[in-house]
Amino acid sequence: MKFKVDNIELKKALAIADKGIDTTKTSEHAEQLHFKVIDNTLHIKAQSPLTIYIKLPIESIGVDFEFCLNGKLFLEFVKKCNKPIELELFCNLLNLKSGTLKTKFTLIPSDYPKDKAYNTQETITLAITAEEFLYNTTACMDAIALTDFRPILQGMNISYNTTDNKINFVAVDGLRLSKSNITTDNTKCSGAFNITILKQHLVTINGIIKQLDITDLELKINDKNITFVLGSTEVSCALLQGEFITYSRLMPKTHAMQLVMNTDSLSNAIQTVNIVSKDLQANLARMDYLNNIITLSAKNEKTECTIEVECITTEKMKDGFSLAFNSKFLIDCLKNIKGESIVIAFNSPVEPIVITYDDLYYLILPVRVIKK
Repeated sequence: MKFKVDNIELKKALAIADKGIDTTKTSEHAEQLHFKVIDNTLHIKAQSPLTIYIKLPIESIGVDFEFCLNGKLFLEFVKKCNKPIELELFCNLLNLKSGTLKTKFTLIPSDYPKDKAYNTQETITLAITAEEFLYNTTACMDAIALTDFRPILQGMNISYNTTDNKINFVAVDGLRLSKSNITTDNTKCSGAFNITILKQHLVTINGIIKQLDITDLELKINDKNITFVLGSTEVSCALLQGEFITYSRLMPKTHAMQLVMNTDSLSNAIQTVNIVSKDLQANLARMDYLNNIITLSAKNEKTECTIEVECITTEKMKDGFSLAFNSKFLIDCLKNIKGESIVIAFNSPVEPIVITYDDLYYLILPVRVIKK
């Protein structure tokens, strides 16, 4: 049984499948790739910790067949192939030939886990562009908790309800909240859903989307899993189980003070201050308001830095208003904002700072400083 495949396309496919191979796991299938040839199509599957399924056209000679082998090892040899690849299955060996390169791989018994069957009537589908998905998930990614007593916060919550036709992307880590949304309708989404995806999985999936350079995505969602249909590639992962926090309770309903600032000016200023504050606990920096000017400052044992930024407009701001905050959190917010200006709102020095632009919403808790 033989088949031929383009070396470049196989390299691309295996580079993606490689993200579903986990060499740190002791599972017998963690390092394996499963191959199946059906009707001149090569089906490639990896299943740890993500399930990645890829279809690749080939020139097949012989009957349909399937086999398993060590994925990492196979990928390393395929990377060295600079000419079309010919693969031949003989007994328990896979012979690879590409130009003058000849390699033999010992096959692994094909007892690879079968796909779980899901009731399609319970599956919700969502059509979204790659640009929309990447923009909104990236905008909220930094606020996902790294470690927390509530594991649900180690993922991003994505929800849709038919009342306002908005898809909400939310992350909370106990010290800040990031929220973004896009408007859709029932022609693109078949029903309401509320899911949470582990950050590790989301980062990998976003990387695959960028790698494939595709325009549109289709998401298939059930109560335990989500599948991303990316052209001829599908990526599935388990959802985090449990109820996400009611984040709307954390968001102030009104604001006593508000100012509008130039995004680039504020970003440059806070990055300058962060040179000093990054060496302090909680990246401690200070913000003071006086006569339409925001003064940002930080001080450590070796250096002190102060920089002023003029506000575009202000509303009910009080001279002498000041607060302490985590400079990195503000940098994380500003790097996602593409507009010329942002709105920053306050209630008091000990209540959340809210930064908004278009459909982006960021909430940062101030740092309480004990005066000596």
